[in-house]
Amino acid sequence: MEYTAEERLTDLFGVPSTWLKNAMAKSAMRRMTRRFYSAVQALHPWLPLTDMPGMLRESRRLLDRHPQGEAAMIVGSVLHGWKQGNCDGAVTVDTWGCGPALVAESLLRHQREIPMLFVRTDGTPINERRLTGFAFRLRSKPTRRVAEPASSAARS
Repeated sequence: MEYTAEERLTDLFGVPSTWLKNAMAKSAMRRMTRRFYSAVQALHPWLPLTDMPGMLRESRRLLDRHPQGEAAMIVGSVLHGWKQGNCDGAVTVDTWGCGPALVAESLLRHQREIPMLFVRTDGTPINERRLTGFAFRLRSKPTRRVAEPASSAARS
């Protein structure tokens, strides 16, 4: 819903597409998302708050916005999460033959600095040994440290 709200809000609820009403609806969606995430972050502090505009901005480095679809969200999510230091690697899980997932995978495979595991499924359980092996490889490396932006470092 967050992606659709960012890209095509009128598809969700038939909200008028005037700039002001659209901006108000997107703002309300972001507040609602922050509220939902804050409810679970006490138990799951690792869960980053979704930054859909940031994810889509990152995806534009590799993928045009048209045609619209979830490929931009997949690519942007991985690139943004990596850039923000929210992850040490990424696992994408998609169904066999999913066009947007195949597009995203073909673009992400060239991001050699990001450890990635691509899993395709037909609905059967995911091979836990592959996931465990990938997690083991990530744990065997030092935790990634992302440099703080100069503006936040100056405030300290």
